[in-house]
Amino acid sequence: MILLEDLNRDYRRFYPNPKEKLFLADVGCQWVMSSNVSAVCRFAEYQNDLVIRFVNGSVYRYMGLADKYDEILRSNSKGRWVWDHLRGRVRGQHKVPYQYLGKISLPTDEDVPDEVLFDNMFYEGIASLVLLEQVNMISNMINVLR
Repeated sequence: MILLEDLNRDYRRFYPNPKEKLFLADVGCQWVMSSNVSAVCRFAEYQNDLVIRFVNGSVYRYMGLADKYDEILRSNSKGRWVWDHLRGRVRGQHKVPYQYLGKISLPTDEDVPDEVLFDNMFYEGIASLVLLEQVNMISNMINVLR
């Protein structure tokens, strides 16, 4: 995967190379550009579920959420979408049930444990919220000055 530096983001996103894109398509996955999510997949055996491949190769199934496939693909931040809709916690429990399916490995996968990857998603989500709060505060100040 190619590492991209985005001027408007505090974090880096990964972009699969052409061979990786073809491989992911062949196994039923749509590649995405993200700092955490590598692909969103559709598998016949999990037709009612949303299946997500992360940049470390780990694949997770989120039960009963196949209808969210297009929604995650349209989101500006795939990792934040996953955190907001799937992985974040409510009263200590994950928002939706999930199952670890294993790995779909690529030679350029990030060598990072799942726990670290999901922690990073949490902190990136917090950073985005703080930035949004700062933008809103500045906007309000400008409106007051007008």
